[in-house]
Amino acid sequence: MNKILSSVEFVVKNAKHVRINNNALLKFASNFKGRKNNHWLSEAPLDFSNFNDEEILNFLLVYSATGFCYWGNPKWHIDYEGVKHEGSFAMIAAIMKAHKNGVKILNPEYRSKMDKEEYSKVLEISKSNKILLFDERLKFLNESGKVIIDKYQGKVSNLFKFAKGDVIKLIEILIKNFSAYDDSYKYKGKDVYFYKKAQLFISDVFQTFQNKGIGKLINSEELTALADYRIPQTFKNLGILEYSEYLENKIANGELIQGGSEEEIEIRASMILAVQLIHDIVKEREGKILPIEINDQMWLLRRLRFPNDEVHHKTITTSY
Repeated sequence: MNKILSSVEFVVKNAKHVRINNNALLKFASNFKGRKNNHWLSEAPLDFSNFNDEEILNFLLVYSATGFCYWGNPKWHIDYEGVKHEGSFAMIAAIMKAHKNGVKILNPEYRSKMDKEEYSKVLEISKSNKILLFDERLKFLNESGKVIIDKYQGKVSNLFKFAKGDVIKLIEILIKNFSAYDDSYKYKGKDVYFYKKAQLFISDVFQTFQNKGIGKLINSEELTALADYRIPQTFKNLGILEYSEYLENKIANGELIQGGSEEEIEIRASMILAVQLIHDIVKEREGKILPIEINDQMWLLRRLRFPNDEVHHKTITTSY
């Protein structure tokens, strides 16, 4: 069995702060149309029409490595083509804007040596526009160039060639070679694996290239949901996830949930398993569909907002 799924199942079975409401999940899944197949990037400020394949791969690598922890107050933002973007779309806009302005951020050699001043300009950092974990992002940005140069002859495409297009091998390669993708923890003495950003990169390549060319992958069904803070928020709004009074109060009061704590691991694990359960129901009814496609629709659903919107949990982490 997929080691991510088996590890999160252990967490869910032993959780004390989070539970999956099966009735709410079944009700939602019974009305859920899985055939939309909307990639989450379909609504992003993104245009790859003038990019070559290697530029697209570099873009997705940079984004996945540096994309995390956007919930500062006030929120970091990027103005791009007349629109103010926040969160993950702001990071996409920042990379797009830098590339359009001639910054060679998609060149592994260049970004491996980018310094704080250069990167601050890319992210448009100022006294009124700060981002959490800036130093960690710069480290991962530099690493995303250096590893590609040192180990993959300067081409991101070689990652996929070395893995022979196998999702399982790709995850192993990313985890082994890039510290940006380290995302595993201990829970009650057991190892728990999430690998959110590594799977995001692979999924984005798979869907952007529509399972063709360099994006033609095997074992794509092994990609699980991507454990973040937005999809748990969606599931909380839908009544699919329920929290203990202790955890509910902490989140409502805006208190930090420690990364790697029991509460945080239980939130992320329950989210992954909930997506998998919805996937299994929809697949039985509609035929072939991937867990990652359910994940993307859940993420896009969050952007619609809810009348009585639940507050998302806040964790300072480089994992999501």
